[in-house]
Amino acid sequence: MTAAEQVATSYAIALPVLAVIGLTYRAITHHRTHRTRHRSRTG
Repeated sequence: MTAAEQVATSYAIALPVLAVIGLTYRAITHHRTHRTRHRSRTG
């Protein structure tokens, strides 16, 4: 395996994982900000 092939393989594995993590993180942070917004609006 050449270095280029190793990089290509690691990217192929890492990109979907990072995409899932990114979406999950965005969903969590969005939910969290929404929750604080709601709380500040009530109180």
